[in-house]
This record gives sequence, structure tokens and C-alpha cells, in this order.
Amino acid sequence: MQLVVNGNVIDLEGEGILNVRPGEEEVYVRQAVGQVLAREYALQQNFPNPFNPSTTIQYSLPQAGSMSLKVYDMAGQMVRHLVDQHQVAGSHQVVWDGLDKAGAPTANGVYIYELRAGEFRALRKMLLLK
Repeated sequence: MQLVVNGNVIDLEGEGILNVRPGEEEVYVRQAVGQVLAREYALQQNFPNPFNPSTTIQYSLPQAGSMSLKVYDMAGQMVRHLVDQHQVAGSHQVVWDGLDKAGAPTANGVYIYELRAGEFRALRKMLLLK
């Protein structure tokens, strides 16, 4: 089963509590039909790219574990921590809305996104054009 919150896909496993913040516009649960487990770590190119106002980042994890997905500006400053949690193996995606960690819109330009999971690390570039 998967929970989709404003385009962010969260794989559900076991039991737990979910807090939905006020303002979440789209929340639903879907069956993960035909989901194929990843054979290796992968970080895909975001789409669309260039983007405005949001973009989707897809990644694959061959095994469950802690992972992190961050966005940096070209000066190396962290702009936003998109994901920082334990996730199940499989394909995942997250939508970045172009906002920084304080919720302010970011400027036009090139940004780097980084996936870290165990010993795996991958970086890709994306372009925000307003």
C-alpha cells in the first residue's frame, strides 16, 4: 500500500500513526500494483527540467534503510531537506515545490539534489526558471 500526499508517495508497511498537516490538498491510499523491487540504488533526473513551479524526483532503493534527499544551491548551501527517514525497498518519488526550508520561494538558477542511503551517494543538477 502507498500513501500519496500532495504528490509525495510514501510506502506503507506495518502499523503507525500519520499526522496530516492542515493545508494538505490531496491525500489518498493506493495499492502498489505491480511494484518491482529495485535491484540497485538509483537517482533519476528530475522532471520536468527546467521546472516552474515544482518538479518530481524519483529514486530507487534495493533494500530498506535510512535515506536522505537534500537540495543545495550552487554555493553548496542546503536549501531544503526533502526526505530524511527510513524507507522500504522499491521505487519512490518526491515533489519539490521550489520552496526553501523556511517556506520561501527560491530564486531562478541551478540546484543540486543529493540522495544518500547507506554507503550510496548520488548527485544531479536541476534548473528552476520562473
